[in-house]
Amino acid sequence: MAFAPLHRLARIIGLGIVVATLGTCDRQGAPVADPPSASEVTTHETRPATLRGWHYRVTPDPRLESAAVEVYFVGDAPPMLTLGADEALPHIHDVRRADATPYVATATGYRLESMPADGCLTYTVDFNGLEADQGVGRGVGRTGNSLMLRASAWLLRPAQRPSEADVTLRLSLPEGMSAALPWATRGDGPRGTSQATYVVPDTSFYWTSIAVLGDLAIDRFEHAGTSVELVRLDAEIACTPDGLRSWVIDAIDTVAMLFEGRFPRQRLQLMVLPTEGGGNQSVYFGMATRGGGPGVLIFLDDQAKAEALPGGWTTVHELLHHGMPFIDDSWMAEGWVSYYTELMRTRMGHRTEVEGWQALHER
Repeated sequence: MAFAPLHRLARIIGLGIVVATLGTCDRQGAPVADPPSASEVTTHETRPATLRGWHYRVTPDPRLESAAVEVYFVGDAPPMLTLGADEALPHIHDVRRADATPYVATATGYRLESMPADGCLTYTVDFNGLEADQGVGRGVGRTGNSLMLRASAWLLRPAQRPSEADVTLRLSLPEGMSAALPWATRGDGPRGTSQATYVVPDTSFYWTSIAVLGDLAIDRFEHAGTSVELVRLDAEIACTPDGLRSWVIDAIDTVAMLFEGRFPRQRLQLMVLPTEGGGNQSVYFGMATRGGGPGVLIFLDDQAKAEALPGGWTTVHELLHHGMPFIDDSWMAEGWVSYYTELMRTRMGHRTEVEGWQALHER
């Protein structure tokens, strides 16, 4: 069994082998999962001389030790590529133009000299190196045969993002591997497959945005006006799949009461990371993520039973963060959410009114 013991929580919160053959940057003959071609986004007759967008194609290796990444530009290439987390740059390797010309890293990224319009490049990201690097901190976290990845630690992006850029990502997944990404999809490809095209918003590079790959249990359903993607990372857990869904539905309903019965976001990614415990607690920690779409990461006691989960404080609290815009003021953001966490749990019937007021008083 692969658990995340309590002494590793801070390491995981903060979230090799190099692939031998990178993609060829052949738009028409690209293997497995073609990104949209330049002609699908704009034509040569109408394209202005500027960067209109870029498209990632990501091929993880079966053991999730590394991934090959291809980046296709639409229009002129940017002068420089970088990462949201500069400390992760040493784990980006073999950055090359389509003709195999290598680019050399600077302290802050890669300068793209002589990159033609509608060009592309390839690189390798070393997941093992990211995981082992204490300085990266929030780059990557592994549980069993699953991997959590923060976009700012492995997706190279232009240092200056153009306005209204069209940015997408497609995966070429090894057989048996699943994926859960926080982004909306474009087209009819099923989520979590190599046929899905994800639209990557600008916030993915600046705020916490977590993608999960590997051996995952994924439950997708609609409830209270939102599309829910409930993801459990690879570790054994006492709670049943039905119990996990009931717990999440209860938390969504608790929040939705404040918004006339509808959850305030169209999509929600809720990731459950089983954490080694003794059943004495249900949830050890939670975190709301906003990069690329609303998400919540929950560290759940692996011995917690289904009946112990509904009505819990942490899950409702983190979901409520998505009921208000981002405010860079912890007193306002946490104060509003903490107040309504106590209020809505009481209204939902998880404790008496006296108990609810007492909880507010104690805060």
